Amino acid sequence: MTGFGPTLLWRSGSRQDERTKDAPAAKEAAGVRLGRPTSIPASVSSQIVELRAAGLTLRSIVERLALEGVPTVSGGGWQISTVRARRA
Repeated sequence: MTGFGPTLLWRSGSRQDERTKDAPAAKEAAGVRLGRPTSIPASVSSQIVELRAAGLTLRSIVERLALEGVPTVSGGGWQISTVRARRA
């Protein structure tokens, strides 16, 4: 009888599992974009390349983008690793 309890818990959660799996499909059907964007706009990327070509350090580029209020893809703060990934 020890195996009976976990079976009941698993079965009672199956309906919730279905709702959890169906929710993203419903949002996507409604036109909601799911997940975080994968790339920064081309204008910001070219700005990073220009600033780097002008001799600015990665840290100074991060500070400048933050001071200018340039939004990040995720909505957080600019990171050196993000700028490093975008430089030419």
